[in-house]
This record gives sequence, structure tokens and C-alpha cells, in this order.
Amino acid sequence: MTAPLLELKELCVGYRRGREERRVAGPFSLGLREGRLTALVGRNGIGKSTLLRTLCRLQPPLGGEMFLRGRPLSEWHRGEFARRVSAVLSEREIAPDMTVFDLVALGRHPHTDWRGRLRREDRAAVEDALSVLRMSHFRNRSLFELSDGERQRAFTARALAQEPELLLLDEPTAFLDLLHKVETVTLLRDLCRTRRMTVLVAIHDISVAVHFADHLWLLADEGTLLEGAPEDLVLSGALGRLFSSETLRFDPFSGRFFPFGGVRFRAVLEVKGEGEARICAESALERCGFGIARGDALREGTLEVLPESAGNGRFLLRPQGGRERRVASIADLSEELDRLFPLIPAGTPREPAPVPSGRD
Repeated sequence: MTAPLLELKELCVGYRRGREERRVAGPFSLGLREGRLTALVGRNGIGKSTLLRTLCRLQPPLGGEMFLRGRPLSEWHRGEFARRVSAVLSEREIAPDMTVFDLVALGRHPHTDWRGRLRREDRAAVEDALSVLRMSHFRNRSLFELSDGERQRAFTARALAQEPELLLLDEPTAFLDLLHKVETVTLLRDLCRTRRMTVLVAIHDISVAVHFADHLWLLADEGTLLEGAPEDLVLSGALGRLFSSETLRFDPFSGRFFPFGGVRFRAVLEVKGEGEARICAESALERCGFGIARGDALREGTLEVLPESAGNGRFLLRPQGGRERRVASIADLSEELDRLFPLIPAGTPREPAPVPSGRD
């Protein structure tokens, strides 16, 4: 196996205040392989940003060592380090009236002379970064004219224009909708594969990280750091445990939360049928506070998803002890369920509905 681009040995990160130290995470020893997208995940406040600031030398480690291409980070000259490592962190200042082009051009600073003049190759790198991040048509816009998501992409373009070997990103998808989150992470993964860049990205959207990252760094509550392929961390249960609570179980593949036993459902229904309509029906039931019967679980009715060719309604609802009802849409189904199983005001005594067994 080739040596990692970035290697950490017994690294501890945190803060010093006088003689006092507050350890946030560590010690841990691991490395970043070249040409791979690694997602750094963990709960809020667990130390992801602290780790990234330490890796880009903005704050000293509390202990341990960091190596870039086998050489201690502390031995890299500032200019050398800036040409190899680029970062976009959460703390960003915006100069009044700076254009997108001017911001992205700042990424060439480690490559220019002391006057900051852009040569032909510098301008080409800026234009390439704008094109890759689909920001070319924003080049003359002031940063204040951009949305939060567009501004986020502009700062990522600046880091890309630096042409680094290692790119460190703190929540580059924070202000993006789901489509643009996936586009951004897919773009970063493609850059790793086509340009042999190495990217470490802190990201909150676990389902995006699981489906699109090559590797995961998982910061756990105890300050430990687990690593592995996304699927391995899912199968081990590490991801599910970290993002679950006493009442909710997290499914990292779907990015959804499901109630644990003891949660009070309005009713438990069995769902029959196939395809996307069944998936949507189950999702709607869970959103509205209904349990889905699994295995031999008790149930208070059945919802059957009919073929599109059935006509006169897509969903057939059969409550126990009542007449069946046929409805055309999820919205109509929700209204019918509200009539059959009305919400109970808080504090009203009632035995909880049985909890489905055998949940996947």
C-alpha cells in the first residue's frame, strides 16, 4: 500500500488557555490516501472544525504529529504549504464589493509574485475553477449579490484555483438544496479521480456522505475517530449509533429517523403493494404518526396500493371493524386517516398502539 498523502500519529486537537488545555478529540492515528474523497462526519460541536483548523495549521495540536508526504507539517515553509494545501473553513470574511473573479483569483496568491500579478497560467486556473464550479456567469457579480449557496461555491472555486494536492472543506454544502449538495459532492469526487486531488470534507448530510464519499472519518462522542468505507461503518452500526437517540433510530442509507419501541403511534397499519407508490405511502404514514406492521405485529387496518390501471383511486384503506375506503392521492389518504384515527390531545389517557416488530 502506498504511503498516505497526509498522516496523523497520536494526534490530539483542542484548545489551550494559559496553562489549561481542553481536549476536543484524540489521540488518533490514521492517514488520507491520495486521490480519494473522504467525508468527515459527526454530531454538531464534536470537533470537526477544530480538526480541520489544526490540519491547515491555523491552530497547534495539543499532542501528536502530522505529516504531509512524510514530512512534518511544522517543517513546511508557509509558501510551500499554501501551494499544496487549500482550505475553505466556516469563518470567512467578505470584502465590500469584491467580485467573484477577484475572490477566486486570490487562490492564485501562493503562485504569484509579491505584487500578485496574474500571469496567463494564473488566469487560466481561475477560469477553470469558475467553470468547474459553474460560476463563470457570476464572474463580475459582487459577493453581496450572491445567495449563501452561491457564495459558498465561490469560496470553493477560490480553493480549487489554488491547484492544491490536498483540499480541506468545512461544510461546503451547508446552504445548498439537496440537488446542489449532491452535485457539489459528486464534483469533488470526480476531481479526486480525474485530477488526483485529495479532499477531506466535513459534511452534516450523512446520507450524502454515505452514498458519494470514498471513505469516512467518523468523530464519535468520546473524541475517538473511526475510519472506513461508508458501507463498513453502516454495517458495524457505528453510524446508526452515533446519530440515534433514546427515542429515534437513524438509518444512514435513507437519512431518515424511525421511532424505537415504546413510541405511541396513532395506529399500526399493514401496507400491501409494490413500487414507488408503496414507498411513498409508507413514508406518508410514518410522517403522520402511524406505525408500519412488520412480521406478526398487531395491526389496526390495512392499506393496499393498487396498480395505476385500477382507476377510481390508487389506495384502498381497510380499517378493522369498518368499511373500506378508496382514495386517489396521498393527500386524500391523509385526510381519511385523520377522520378514522384523529390526533389525541396531549395528556389524554390511552393505551399506546402496539409497536411494529421486526423493523428492518
